[in-house]
Amino acid sequence: MAKAKTILRDKSNYGSFSQLYDESQKAMKTVLENASANSSAKPGSDEYKIGAFYSSYMAENAREELGILPLEPAIKGIDTVKDKAALVTLMAIQLHKLLVAILLWLVC
Repeated sequence: MAKAKTILRDKSNYGSFSQLYDESQKAMKTVLENASANSSAKPGSDEYKIGAFYSSYMAENAREELGILPLEPAIKGIDTVKDKAALVTLMAIQLHKLLVAILLWLVC
C-alpha cells in the first residue's frame, strides 16, 4: 500500500520535484547566509560578491531610507522621452549599460 502524503497548505500538489525544489531552496539560503556572515571573505572573491549581494538585498532599512533615490536617474531619462526616436535611444543606452555591467560582472 502506498504511503499517504500530506500536501502543504501553500501548495496545490507535492511530489518528488517539489521536495527537491524545497531542499535546494534551503541549501541556497544556507550558502547565501554563510557568505553574508563571512567577514573574512577576500574582496572580489565569489563568496564576497555573493555575501555582499545578499546583504544588500536583505538591508530593508537601507532600502526604506533611500526610497526611490537610486531610481531617479532612470526616471529623469524617461522624462526626457518626447517621441519614438528618443525612446529607442534611451533603451539602447540602458541596454548598453546593462550589457557592460553583465560583462564586467562575468569577468571580475
